[in-house]
Amino acid sequence: MGSVELPGLVQADLTLAKQFPIHERINLKLQADAFNAFNHTNYSSLDTNVSDSAFGRLNGAYPARQLQLGAHLTF
Repeated sequence: MGSVELPGLVQADLTLAKQFPIHERINLKLQADAFNAFNHTNYSSLDTNVSDSAFGRLNGAYPARQLQLGAHLTF
């Protein structure tokens, strides 16, 4: 009793990568990452102060979709 549950966390992370041989022992790897790829809103906090006008409202969220690009040169 007295506990409050927020909506569940829904997050899908994706990675695409491709490795290219440059020379005999040199490779280039290109990579793209997407965090929260489908941009689902994930709430992080709830106002539980009874005397506040925003009582019961979801007032925070985790970050939206984030993209990251990278290149790795191995030799």
